[in-house]
Amino acid sequence: MGEMIMGNITIVSRFIPLALFVICGNSMTSAAGEKFLGCCYTPQSNPVYEAKFKDLFTMVVPENAGKWDEVEDTRGVFTWGDFDKMAAMAASGTMILKEHTFVWGSGSGQPPWLGGITNADTVKALVRDWMSHVLTRYPQVQLIDVVNEFLHAPAQFRQYLGGYGTTGFDWIVWCYQTARDLAPNAKLILNEYNLLRNEYGDINTVLTVGRLLKSRGLIDGLGEQGHNIDTLPASLIKQSLDSLSTLGVPVYITELDLGSPDFVANDSAQLKTYQRIFPSLWEHPNVAGISLWGFFEGNMYRSDAYLVRTDGSERPALTWLRGYLSSHATSLDPDVRTAHLAGGNRLSVFPNPSRGRITISLPGQGLAQAIIFRLTGQRMYSEYFAREKDLKINMAGFPNGQYILQTIAGGRVEPHIVYLIR
Repeated sequence: MGEMIMGNITIVSRFIPLALFVICGNSMTSAAGEKFLGCCYTPQSNPVYEAKFKDLFTMVVPENAGKWDEVEDTRGVFTWGDFDKMAAMAASGTMILKEHTFVWGSGSGQPPWLGGITNADTVKALVRDWMSHVLTRYPQVQLIDVVNEFLHAPAQFRQYLGGYGTTGFDWIVWCYQTARDLAPNAKLILNEYNLLRNEYGDINTVLTVGRLLKSRGLIDGLGEQGHNIDTLPASLIKQSLDSLSTLGVPVYITELDLGSPDFVANDSAQLKTYQRIFPSLWEHPNVAGISLWGFFEGNMYRSDAYLVRTDGSERPALTWLRGYLSSHATSLDPDVRTAHLAGGNRLSVFPNPSRGRITISLPGQGLAQAIIFRLTGQRMYSEYFAREKDLKINMAGFPNGQYILQTIAGGRVEPHIVYLIR
């Protein structure tokens, strides 16, 4: 293991480089300047799943593999398997990588061992450590659901993160400030559900918290989960999206599943639902992207809302969706477009592939560190350099193959694949 210093934060690195998967550019919304269509990722044995995922989506988010209890069920023991697969799929830069979620009060949102800890400083240190592990291993994460469902399932350990405090939401402010410190370039999202229904004044409460975070520069988007909205009037959807948009940050439809109003798989009914609901979301000017909560038969939260059958055939709703998106290319929010184009990789490496010597250029000023790993995790090289000058590295003594070049500067970790061929 290596040790990386980010400002005043010391992070013990469990970084294991990921192999690079080639992504075909035939996704339904593949241009960098368009809104993204994404999906949660839950791998399975059917190879059709992976192929269809790469064909359909330009954003990937873990369904469960990014939740604290799923990763650290036993304190200090981390399981990254499915998240690793997802990150590898996004590694080419053509797919946005999102984390879901840092802090949540339901189910796998908090590990059971945390319940016995009541010291506030210890709990804060553990939450910060959890965030740090995710961001150290996956520095290319661009979107983060920092706090999930604070209205309906707030973190049970929130009292140790500041509780209500002077603002009424001090624990939420602490979470976002911590995430911003650790991931200054990621887009931080406040995710909730039933906002399109606007029941019980939920939008007003979300906007109150959003304004609190925005005044501190700690929020970049609002997430509306979009579960079970098949029968909502389009007028109510627009009204709710307009209200959320008054915060002045993009809105993300984060967990959409559209099927039949009676929740029974029916091709005709699902097609009508998509034709009525999807345009009201996609065409809203402040919606920056939509992510489905599953798409594959037998492998999603809602059993009637799948778009692809297990044999790879597509339901009529997906046929319609392909045609709709091809004729409704819609501009992406500028901030999200910048994050997507940057993709966590501002450095340039040349020549790549290399026969032994490479030059790296990292825009900006100040001191940076360059580290080269083998895909096994073995550290092969480390050097500090001034960003104002290019760094030349001699890899002549390295075996042929793929390497991960990692630069650390200003609290930001950036990975790059380097190929050595002789």
